[in-house]
Amino acid sequence: MDKNRYITDIDYTYGYYKETSPLVFKFICLLKGIKPLKIQAACELGYGNGISVNVHASASDTLWWGTDFNVSHAHFAQDLAAASGNGACLYADSFADFVHRTDLPDFDFIALHGIYSWVDKGNRDLLLQFINKKLKVGGGVYASYNVYPGFVQLAPFRNLLKNVSDYLSPNTQSSLDKLRLGLEIFDKLDKVGTGFIESNPHLKKRVANLKKMDNIYLAHEFINDTWELMDFMDIARSFEAARLGFVSSANFIALLENIIYTDEQKELMGIVGNIFFKEYIKDFIHNTNFRKDYWIKGAQRLSTQECQKQISAIAVILIASKGDIKYSIETGFGTINLDKEFYEPLVEILSDHTPKTITHIFESFKGKKSIGEIIEGVVVLTMLGHLEEAQDPSIAQTSLHKAHQFNLEILEKAKNGPQISVLASALLGRGIAIDRMDQLFLLSRLQGKNNAKDYADDAYAILEEQNQRLIKDGKVLESKEENIKELQSRAVVFEGKLKLFESLKLFKKL
Repeated sequence: MDKNRYITDIDYTYGYYKETSPLVFKFICLLKGIKPLKIQAACELGYGNGISVNVHASASDTLWWGTDFNVSHAHFAQDLAAASGNGACLYADSFADFVHRTDLPDFDFIALHGIYSWVDKGNRDLLLQFINKKLKVGGGVYASYNVYPGFVQLAPFRNLLKNVSDYLSPNTQSSLDKLRLGLEIFDKLDKVGTGFIESNPHLKKRVANLKKMDNIYLAHEFINDTWELMDFMDIARSFEAARLGFVSSANFIALLENIIYTDEQKELMGIVGNIFFKEYIKDFIHNTNFRKDYWIKGAQRLSTQECQKQISAIAVILIASKGDIKYSIETGFGTINLDKEFYEPLVEILSDHTPKTITHIFESFKGKKSIGEIIEGVVVLTMLGHLEEAQDPSIAQTSLHKAHQFNLEILEKAKNGPQISVLASALLGRGIAIDRMDQLFLLSRLQGKNNAKDYADDAYAILEEQNQRLIKDGKVLESKEENIKELQSRAVVFEGKLKLFESLKLFKKL
């Protein structure tokens, strides 16, 4: 632990969180009828290893600042910024020091992911003080937090892990070893028979799912000194004190109230006049344990006509192959099947993996669908992970060099392992998930290779150098022949993605 009572003996995971992108915030604002600022200066508080902040600084024209009090995180993030030349100003200040810096601009957007519930009240107050002081009027905030009621069931499990860490583990043990001991003791409690676990069968299932996750994530999540559960009303009161108003959940499914809720649920929410209490009710409906939300400092409403005009000008790109498209939504209350007579033609219009404006899509339906129905369809496919929104083409072009340099650095790191599974897309102005094997194939292609066999051979040479092997269906592929065969199979699939990768503007030339 450091003086902020946060784990620092192990580095955090290398996750990318697209909700910290100002462009996602802008799109959701428009969908909620709110005018967003042009975001020129942004800040991430507690940026971890700096993947998100560096992706966004590399893929767009927004200038980024940030701090993370873990110096190892800061060093890694600063190296990424230097490699891409993206100009991000990333510090290793505590929140107490950062809030008093005099060399920071006022910000149009401030993001804090995975921070608010894991720092003590003093640091939470500093975060809100910083937002109140440095966020421009009209500026936006993204924040995430653990909430009631969904996490109540896990609270005793978390307390067990924390108490094992504090009372049964030597101080010299690493946080990972302390976590492993806590998990072992939970398993032993389960085996000997305990009334608490037996009376909470869903707890066993949730713990089993958690144990499939990265232990580094679990240590940071569960054995910090601070692990604060709040209900949304508490959060709303705190954020209101920082002069923030609620915009929306950052989960696109929250924009689909007419689709995902029953008539009875909609009726209940309809009689709740307070926007905060409505969100509070939703958390009970969904048994929410983790929220991701957007807030704004002084919302300005757009007319319906102006809102539709701005949304209609946005271009979207299909990032999934037609064969992988899901035409259903899982809600927790059951499965909602989508109207294929609408969604299949919508996907067909976008199937060449080039960006199309929403106006273009609307016109392609030749009056069979309203602009509102087209927008809803775009939101549904975005929520399902099949679509992404593109940024202004001129900004995409000027950002391409930075994205190219950043992505080259990530491809070099892919030689050693699969930690970073995202590249910067100048088309999108944010990140796109690309796994290690596709990254190694991209590296091979950039070195002049142009067929699946060569991509596979180059990737195998890298794996061999690292004494690594592929895993297929839970089995390690030991022989060279097995690995080459599997790599060639994956490389053929990769070749089918090249058109999309070119459209995404990952590199100057592929």
